[in-house]
Amino acid sequence: KLKSTSLEVVVTTSVGIGTTNPDSKLHVELANAALGFDQGITIQSNRSNFTAGRGGGIIMKNADVTTAGIFGIRQTSSFRGALAFYTHTSDTGNTFDTTFTEKMRIDSDGNVGIGTDAPSFFLDVETSDNTVASFVSTTNKASIIIQDDTTLGYFSAENDIISIGAAAGATATNLCINQNNNRVGIGTNVPQTILHTRTSD
Repeated sequence: KLKSTSLEVVVTTSVGIGTTNPDSKLHVELANAALGFDQGITIQSNRSNFTAGRGGGIIMKNADVTTAGIFGIRQTSSFRGALAFYTHTSDTGNTFDTTFTEKMRIDSDGNVGIGTDAPSFFLDVETSDNTVASFVSTTNKASIIIQDDTTLGYFSAENDIISIGAAAGATATNLCINQNNNRVGIGTNVPQTILHTRTSD
């Protein structure tokens, strides 16, 4: 057992803990067991400080810049915890919370915040940009599914048609908007006028 405020160990090859064949600079291998507090590596800071926002983390660097970091923090003064993900923001400087800032957080309820450290939903994205998110398919059809316990709906883009309805893609059963001429089709995916409705009757 070593006690020191500063301990430096220089290793020229690799370190194995629980293994004699490390396959990286530090390789920790544990016996087969269910998940538990003893099944991993513990990083602890502020042992007697219960201030919200404090905790341990992993810092990543390249040459002279701190590039990224992941911190397990105390979310409130209670036992609730969160994961905070940081990246370097600026072309210059190396200052925590100035040029090295939080970009994403997973809170104690499992809510994910991008651009916010207080997510109110399972996915909460905040930005000053007009475009909040982009979803791109490399094929000629892309769909986003929205579903509750009984209903499933699609928001789709296909062959210059934007469609909303119960089927994926620019099908005639959906509400379809042709982005080339702004014609709207209900019951048809080939609208001939500004508003073209068609029934099967």
